[in-house]
Amino acid sequence: MSTSSDDGDAIVVNRDDVSNYNPEQILPQPPETIQKIRSWLQPTSYDIAGGEYRKHIASHVAGTGAWLTSSATYQDWLNGSEHGLLWIRGIPGSGKSVMAAKLIDEIAQSNPGSPVLFFFFRQIIEANHVPQALLRDWMNQILVYSPPLQEQLRSYVTTNRPIESISMEDMWEDLRTALARLPGKVFCVADALDEVDRGHDAFLDALGALGQWRPGKVKVLVTSRPVPRVEGPLRKTPCLHLRLQENLVDVDISIFVQHTLSNSSIPRNDWPVITNAVPGRAYGLFLYAKLAMDAFLEPGADVEAVLSQLPADLNALYTDLLNEHARRSRVAASIQHLILQSVTHATRPLRLLELAEMIRVNRLDDSTRNLRATKDLVRIACGPLLEILADETVSVIHHSFTEYLRGTTRPDDGTGYPILEMGPTHTQLALACLRYLRSGCLGTVEIKIKDDNDGNDSDDICTGRYIRARRDEGPVPEAEVQLRLKHPFFEYAASNWHHHVNRSEAAGYDQAEANRELRDFLGHDRSMKAWLQIKWPRHDLGALRVTQLHIAAKAGLVSYTKELLKNMEADVCDVYGKTPL
Repeated sequence: MSTSSDDGDAIVVNRDDVSNYNPEQILPQPPETIQKIRSWLQPTSYDIAGGEYRKHIASHVAGTGAWLTSSATYQDWLNGSEHGLLWIRGIPGSGKSVMAAKLIDEIAQSNPGSPVLFFFFRQIIEANHVPQALLRDWMNQILVYSPPLQEQLRSYVTTNRPIESISMEDMWEDLRTALARLPGKVFCVADALDEVDRGHDAFLDALGALGQWRPGKVKVLVTSRPVPRVEGPLRKTPCLHLRLQENLVDVDISIFVQHTLSNSSIPRNDWPVITNAVPGRAYGLFLYAKLAMDAFLEPGADVEAVLSQLPADLNALYTDLLNEHARRSRVAASIQHLILQSVTHATRPLRLLELAEMIRVNRLDDSTRNLRATKDLVRIACGPLLEILADETVSVIHHSFTEYLRGTTRPDDGTGYPILEMGPTHTQLALACLRYLRSGCLGTVEIKIKDDNDGNDSDDICTGRYIRARRDEGPVPEAEVQLRLKHPFFEYAASNWHHHVNRSEAAGYDQAEANRELRDFLGHDRSMKAWLQIKWPRHDLGALRVTQLHIAAKAGLVSYTKELLKNMEADVCDVYGKTPL
């Protein structure tokens, strides 16, 4: 895959283009097969407008990072044949991800025809914190260059092997096979290894080994914070090191500040005091500098007042910004809290429309707002600490802000913003989902689930005569498409309410409030059947005779299952003869 910050179009590679990429002369697969392989791989949305790569490359300021790319260490890695692994380290907020995006773009532009594979690990994005996601993305990115890989993955698809059944070892082997048969260099970039889930030392070992495998041809670049769980495994691997040192990053911060001022309406006579103050107070933190400059750029901002109020560190800056923007926007604390809970603990990034619809319907402050007004409220509730990306998904400005909210980088002494504890946070998200589903969005669902005496022979269903009618795969039915359009938060709420109940219960949080909401939702026959109609496996056929207990047991709702068992028989069967337990 070739990447450019100026052009997001796909590059078409034909059979002549890849003739030197596989000595066996394996022909490329047809486009429809390639598409099936890509669907099977289930890659992340790595190259969309709102994705990590494009977000960070858009933040890069020309001239910054030149000290790194001109360094002897970087040039040795880029052009030499002895070192295949370069490890760039820096503290949180020092600009590692923007630097990684800049390098991806520069390498792609200066090495036309060479694949540049990339992945940005992110704890705040559900799909981006497991190593399997990197391997899937890299295989998807290199797929067009490698007919042998196409053939191997096609064999998995045609034999109906789920992607989850492919071991990490096999994925590494398949990737290496593809890399080995390329005629030139290939570049592999992995950003933020410190945001990989814990317990994956074997993955870090394999990544290090990849950098040692063919150092003149396979170039691996990784970034991370200097944390023991990354440094332990990678220290065993010979590699080149670069550190985003404070004095060097401060030079880039000065360039950034000057660039920001030159594109602002701040009077020139105020520029010197800002250019002298911000880099010195940032201590090598690009993020601090960005947020500080945002304060100067506020309409009507008084330069001297902003300077006098600049906090000492990022955590203090986060606290001040949240308090200030809550005051300015007059947003209720409960709404600001739910917004932050949602962007840090949702199973996927939520769009602005989804967040606004959730808040509008839940009415935490008893106010009645239209959707447009609620969207405006979400935009201003947390100031620059939340970003509205090009695809309208809402994201925290940086992972360090997530850590601040979760309390991993500060004491719980009551001096900062309330820590988002796992149990209460997931409970609130579960309640928001369930209340949305009870707000009327399910009322238009045409229920096709029949009672026992519906004329269908359950034996026929059990033996498979009606199984062909299931619609677990394929396009979303038009009725559901219209439901999602009319009720923007419906798809998330219907698919994730039980996930949040599970996570709340796993954190040991009291389930009394969640159980009350579950009773109101699942205890209402029409609401339960409407949800089953949309979300249950095999839908109207598979949902025959399904009870609350079946749903609770299947979803792993331990507390609610125990409550139901007080008044329900445990051996009640659905149409397939299956009991809940």
